[in-house]
Amino acid sequence: MLRHCDVVMLRPIIRAARLPQYRAKPPKSAGCTHRLWHSAGFSVVQIMIANTLALILLGVLAAASGDVVSAVNVAKAEVDQRLRLRQVNRFLDNVIEAARMPDEWQGFNRVEGATRRFPSDPCVPPETLSSQQVWGGIALLDTVDAPCLSNRSSGVGLYIERVLRCPRECDTGKGYALIPARCVNRDVADSDRVVWVARWMDSLAEVGACAQHLGWGRLERLFMIHRKSTSGVESAATLRLQVPLSRGRYGWGSAEILAIGVREWEMTPITIEGSDFPANSLGREMLQITMSVSADPPLDPIAALSMTRLILL
Repeated sequence: MLRHCDVVMLRPIIRAARLPQYRAKPPKSAGCTHRLWHSAGFSVVQIMIANTLALILLGVLAAASGDVVSAVNVAKAEVDQRLRLRQVNRFLDNVIEAARMPDEWQGFNRVEGATRRFPSDPCVPPETLSSQQVWGGIALLDTVDAPCLSNRSSGVGLYIERVLRCPRECDTGKGYALIPARCVNRDVADSDRVVWVARWMDSLAEVGACAQHLGWGRLERLFMIHRKSTSGVESAATLRLQVPLSRGRYGWGSAEILAIGVREWEMTPITIEGSDFPANSLGREMLQITMSVSADPPLDPIAALSMTRLILL
């Protein structure tokens, strides 16, 4: 059975069938919820315009995201650059601070005036050296003058001999122990001076009560050398650290990378002349170290960070 709304909507269609020229749209009627025709879709021009706008928007987003990624990479490289420069500076602070006898040890012997301490020969095993009143020191060393280092590194480096008080500041594992000579040699037991000898020990925790009473420590030797950038596999400029072997016969191991990207490393000795610095005083001779650290990998917007510091010898 046809409803009233269906009859109303069919009348224009019947008329259109009788008169081909007449095309009428179906009237809207209250209560009718359907239509015979749907709205027309987008034209080709509209679709092309929409696609063009979408591509432009995607291009803008891609360019903006590229700038953000580039800015993040630059910020990350700058932070890493500052961190490596700070690490090198902190490492120098630690090794230089211990490149001398502890103050309480020096108090055992009354020495008039302060004299510069030169480190012992790096190619001579410490246990073969005689007892000494003072150990530790800093010096510039050319590997040509050190046969034990020439086959491992080449150039001028920074040689450091440091003394670590035990057990507070040192590793009590195997290594060279500095022990008061009177604890191992009765001939110097009655001497007014306190001198120390170096002994290789498998465990520095077993030095005995005598050494623990007077003071004992650990003797370590370090050699820092700079390697410039090359065109090979390891092309980056690096600061390298070399230490003696911990087993077998005495000798130095291969240099290991301490810091990468150290583009510049210059060491210049400075001697201050004047009456304010007597010939036998500390502070008269200094070492100026200039270093610069570049980004890793190198980036054009980032300049190398430089630092200059003075070391008292």
